[in-house]
Formats: sequence, structure tokens, C-alpha cells
Amino acid sequence: MKVLKMKKIVKVSLLTVLTLNTTLLAEVEEHRARMPSIIQLKTAINKTFEPELHKITSGKDIFSQGVVSGQIRVGHIHTYSAVENSANSMSTAIGGQLKYETAIFNGVNLGVAMYTAQDISSGEGNEFSNYLLSDKKNYAQLAEAYVNYKYESFNFKGGRQLIDTPLADSNDISMTPHTFEAYVASYEVNNFTFIGANIQKWQGVDTIDANGNWDGNSWAQTGENNRDTWMGAVTYENDIVDASGWYYNIGEMANAAYFEALSCIDIKNVEIEYGIQYLNESELDNSNVKGTVIGAWGELIANDFGLNIAFNQAYSKDDKYIFGGFGGGPFFTNMNLMTADNLSDSHGTATSIVTGVTYSFDKLNFLAAYGDFRAEAGVSAKAHVSELDVGFEYDFYENANLVFIYVIGDDKESNAKTEYDNSHIQLIINYNF
Repeated sequence: MKVLKMKKIVKVSLLTVLTLNTTLLAEVEEHRARMPSIIQLKTAINKTFEPELHKITSGKDIFSQGVVSGQIRVGHIHTYSAVENSANSMSTAIGGQLKYETAIFNGVNLGVAMYTAQDISSGEGNEFSNYLLSDKKNYAQLAEAYVNYKYESFNFKGGRQLIDTPLADSNDISMTPHTFEAYVASYEVNNFTFIGANIQKWQGVDTIDANGNWDGNSWAQTGENNRDTWMGAVTYENDIVDASGWYYNIGEMANAAYFEALSCIDIKNVEIEYGIQYLNESELDNSNVKGTVIGAWGELIANDFGLNIAFNQAYSKDDKYIFGGFGGGPFFTNMNLMTADNLSDSHGTATSIVTGVTYSFDKLNFLAAYGDFRAEAGVSAKAHVSELDVGFEYDFYENANLVFIYVIGDDKESNAKTEYDNSHIQLIINYNF
């Protein structure tokens, strides 16, 4: 079974990374906050209000002292295809999430959250776009239901929850984020965090059923044949470097090892950020998942301007493919339509380079990025695709923001128009409470 992936929205590091009340997510996101701006406008989409939880001394107050939070989201996407006899597509949706969290008693608190979305587009003259809602057009999901326990440096969280790791992440690019049915333990000592997890199921716009069919916003097993995914990780952080190593056993699909190291240098009013990454996947049970990805990234930021460049090279042989994860994936050159591993299937070696510029002014954050993706001839012919992404995020109200993204894809190798020859506009408006 080959896991299908939704195309990923380009991200911008000018925005605060989503933080949640769990040691795993808080530590991982703090570590990954230095990720390059060309892979960080997603954080503008998924910015939510996280209320401070009350700590109580009497168990009878655990529910009465709980807090409610949520988000209302309106989304619109319009895709223009250059392929002959191919219709344009669009959708407009309204939805969001409503969450309740109890107070913390003896280190324990509970949380539940409902996610929902409803298509409200007329669709006149266009096909329905499943980018925001999958093919269901509407859904309501008990997406979070967990118990969290924290004692000094130890944290455990079990149940349906948000997770953000290299190969399993919330990927909040449509109407609601992915969530996972998982059991996660972490322990902090000095500058290290040790993490262990059993990730059983996931849901979101990217999910597929047991037969490999796209079945977005339904719960699906993370491994093949009803198997789970086991994960172990070690992260290290100091004033100079953020480094982490991750190992995933994805049931009857692959063993995956991922490593990244990120650092930053400040020289007067100039900040230089840079990083490297490595992924290796070995095949299990004839799944055809096997390959390697390497990457590097650098960014220079001065006087609210940023210039950046990222590189990835993906290797897969013998008609194998690289599994980019349950969600958006960790690769430095991932953009909206293209990801670092897109062209490696049936090609052998795929190389991607993305350059970008960012600018931040008051409540406005701007990004423009250009990506060049090439693959050698293998089982399939040589490929060459480019992508241009332009977007901005505007915080127009205290608890509200607007995100706009315009994408142009171009297949430079094919004389005929292909799936890569298209453009789209996406607009997201959030109100958080």
C-alpha cells in the first residue's frame, strides 16, 4: 500500500510555532522552531489560542475549573488546471474546533475536542476541490480525547491527541489538523528529552482506508494490516545547536531513521540559521518503501528581511518509493505542490533546490519562494518541475488572522500539459477564542 499525501502548503518561520499542553509537543516544537522559513506560512494557518490551565488542590474542582477554547475557520481554494479538457476546481468551507480541558489535579488533566467542517461553495462552473474537506464535503469528528499526566520531568499522554514529529504531524493546511490515537511518554534530563510512543491510528484530510483508498477525515491504522507504529526519539538543545534523532517502526511497511541538526549564529544585527537532515527507510514485508533523503538549509535574516536556500536529494531504486510520513513530512524543500520525495518514485535520484525571501512588517508577514525539482531517468522518464509560491499572513485582529497563498506549478520537461501544470489560490481566515 502506498500512502497518499495531500500537497503541502509552504510555511514561514516568521510566525510562532503552535504549542500544546504536552511535553512531547512542547519540546519537539521548541526544537523545531528553527526550521527554515521556506518550510515553516503553515504555522500561520494553525495558530490557535492555548489557554492557561488551572492547578487545583481539590479533585472536586477538576471539571468546574476547566477551560473552553476553540477556533472558527473559513477556507477557500480555487485550482486552475492547464491540462486540456480538465476542469478547474474550487471549494469554500466553514468549520473549526471546540475544546474543553479540565484543571490539573495531582499532575493529571483531561481534554476533549470536536473538529468539524462543512462545504458551503456553490461549485458553479467548477468541479468540487477535495483539498479542504476530502471527498466527504462535511464531517464532525471527536478528534481529541486524552488523559495527560506530568510529574516533575516525566510526562505521559494517552488517547486521541495532536502530535508533531518528523514523520507524524498535524499538517494543518486545510480545515482541521491531523490527530493521532497514541500513547506517548517523555522524560527530560539536563538538555536531553527522551521520547517513546505507540502511534496506533490517525485522522485528517490525508488519511486512507485499509485498501489504499483516500478516505479523508476517518480514522485509519498507521501500519499495514492493522499494525501500529512504534517511535523512539532523543532530542538535545543548548544555546548553539538543536539536534534530534528519531526511529520509527511502521508496521509491515518500513523502519525509518531520521536525524536533524539546526543551529544559529548572531552577528550584530544579522542572524544566520542553518541545518542538515538525513532520512533512511528500509523495507518491511515487500512494501516497496525504501530510500534515503539528505538535506541542507541556510537562512540570513537582517532588518526584518530574510534570504534562504534549501537543498534535498532523494534516492530510491528498483521501483521503490520514499514514505514522507503521516502528514506534511520533514523535508527542507517541501512546498505546496511539490515535496522533496515527489519525483524520486521510479526515477532513482531526485534533487530539489528552493530559494526564498521573507519580510516582516508590523502585523504583516510576507513570503516568496521558488523551487526547482529534477529527477534522473529511471523506470520513468527524466522529470523537471518548478514551483513558485507567494503568500502573506496578516493579523488583522487580536485573535484573528488571514492567510493567502498563490501557487504556480510548471512541468518543464513534458511538451504536453501534465498534473504539475496548474495554479491555485488559497485563503484561510481564523478566529481563535
